[in-house]
Amino acid sequence: MPAPFVTELTEISSGYVLAEAPVAASPSGVFFADVRAGGVLRADDDGTTRTVIEHRRGIGGMAAHAEGGFVLSGRNVAHKALDQTTTIIADRNEAAGRFIYNDLTTDRDGRVYVGSFATNAPFDRDDQGRTGALNVIDLDGRLRVLDEDVIAANGMSCSPDGRALYFVETGRRVLWRYEIVAPGRLGRKTAHHDFGGDSPDGMAVAEDGSLWVAMAGAGCVAVLDAAGTRLGEVVMPGPSVTSLCFGGTDRRTVYICTGGHGEGEATGAVYRARAAVPGTAMTPARIPLDSGGRP
Repeated sequence: MPAPFVTELTEISSGYVLAEAPVAASPSGVFFADVRAGGVLRADDDGTTRTVIEHRRGIGGMAAHAEGGFVLSGRNVAHKALDQTTTIIADRNEAAGRFIYNDLTTDRDGRVYVGSFATNAPFDRDDQGRTGALNVIDLDGRLRVLDEDVIAANGMSCSPDGRALYFVETGRRVLWRYEIVAPGRLGRKTAHHDFGGDSPDGMAVAEDGSLWVAMAGAGCVAVLDAAGTRLGEVVMPGPSVTSLCFGGTDRRTVYICTGGHGEGEATGAVYRARAAVPGTAMTPARIPLDSGGRP
């Protein structure tokens, strides 16, 4: 039999309707969002959990910023410092009908790629036929739309060599691969993996090029090889698996977030496991904090 993808799966924090947006802490542990109750929390490997940013609800994506604090998605893209100071980086795009920002990632230079949902219709077109989008916030603070036909934007991550962006479109149940042809510029788009009837959510990439995708409702993390072939899965205790990240000093600790087993149930948790391969590290965001949400 093939070796398992992970060992030592352990619950380190629990009691959430929806835990999301994990970001590795240093030297170990993980930051994550409590989507329903609000706030950014830190769970350490010893099972202790504390709140580091209060109140903000609906966070779908998160990245550490080079100047401290975090870049957070939701009703806008904002920077939250640890003293609770808030700076709006990208506000709602009312003209395009894209009011909700979701998952995000960074490239090697610290640009932020972030998905957005169509107004009140994240999993379909809205009543005016509009969809969500894949966007980038560049190093000058400007937001640009890269792909404006996206239904339910979700997980994303750059390839280990920085030459491709992987992007989960939950509405079409496809993991896309975009060539990065220049800094912040995308080229050819290809379907890297079709999940059929299952719903992919957040994702992370390992150093060997394998793609680890949280499967919302399927109770597992799907593991694909660099070519997009499904190798197997990491089976989780509950059905709602939302996202994951690699961390620890050797980046072989994988942190996996889950939601409640039923609608509104606070049975979601954060788990830690040891992975067979190290993951890639997410570069801290370096977008300016004085951009004022420039279009």
